[in-house]
Amino acid sequence: METLKIESQLHGNPNKPLLFSRDIKNSQGEKITLPCPKATRAMVALMDMQAVIGGAASHFGGPSAFAEIMSAV
Repeated sequence: METLKIESQLHGNPNKPLLFSRDIKNSQGEKITLPCPKATRAMVALMDMQAVIGGAASHFGGPSAFAEIMSAV
């Protein structure tokens, strides 16, 4: 018996600067670049709509609520 040799189809982590970002300062005054919560919320909503419209086993409520909560946080 031999082990299956399956190449990973996952994409690596991006190494470019964030396309949609916001700069904030932490309590020590250091600048931190974070993903824009509004852009993240929009992308999650679009992916959710694609899953619903595309026929995947998904419903709109849970992921949409999560996107709203995370954009507020």
